[in-house]
Amino acid sequence: MVRNTRDEPAFRQAMFAAAEFHVSRSKYGTDKKSYEFEDDFDQVFPIELLAIQSLRRRDRLPGFATGHPLVDSVWPIVRDLPFVEHPLAAALEKKLQQVMPGFVPDLAAARARAIAPTPAMSVAQPHAAPDPEMKLAAIRAYLDDGGVDYFYDTLQNSATLMWVDHREDDADIVLTAAEHLGLDEKTLSADWTSEPGLNIEYRGKITAVPYPNDFADRDTTIVTLNEIIKPDYELRWAIASNGSDTLGLLPLSRAQWESLEATHPQQIAELFRKIAPGSVMFG
Repeated sequence: MVRNTRDEPAFRQAMFAAAEFHVSRSKYGTDKKSYEFEDDFDQVFPIELLAIQSLRRRDRLPGFATGHPLVDSVWPIVRDLPFVEHPLAAALEKKLQQVMPGFVPDLAAARARAIAPTPAMSVAQPHAAPDPEMKLAAIRAYLDDGGVDYFYDTLQNSATLMWVDHREDDADIVLTAAEHLGLDEKTLSADWTSEPGLNIEYRGKITAVPYPNDFADRDTTIVTLNEIIKPDYELRWAIASNGSDTLGLLPLSRAQWESLEATHPQQIAELFRKIAPGSVMFG
């Protein structure tokens, strides 16, 4: 069972997939369709996945990070919360000890294990990029399926893709791309100058985004960013997100793109469009 495993790669793979499912089902329902995580609280607080981390801590299992920011950004906060005795819980515990002594033989010991430090605790940073191998696995699964329904049910708003709203701050687009590519701010960053001036710095070289008008626009920012980071990295546009006010981009290294094109050349061409000078994504 993955919950009890000491195999970190297996645990991370299973938890990352579960977190992606949680994100894909975090939507507001309608009269005709409902989702598992419709409440705002449930969408950002994955109780079922945090429970797994809590149970592993109770059982003194290694504290592996999941590689997914949905879990890894919240778990350190929950993990370090002080234990608070609740009157209802205390009454329930007392009753259980009376009527089912074999079911809860030592709740005090269990509680002590639950709040004790866990050995080998590794925690991802709140905005850590998805694990590269897991990210590629998610993309390969989409390439194998190729369906729009799969895209919207599994990848929409997930951490696998980089999502850009039509009102996004252009500097934030650069910072988000850096997070997805695992680059620190010394390697890739952006700073506003005079409106609408935006400078993008990559590996010590500063490039001014050449906006054609007296205002910034997402298309020019994305095209310029893509040209700057090539050939080391490349952004491509998820065609399934075409027509939406939120664009799905896939930022990968050149080696990752070559790996996908070697196994899925036709699907890559059909599902992810290359971005070049003159590309119009938001219109």
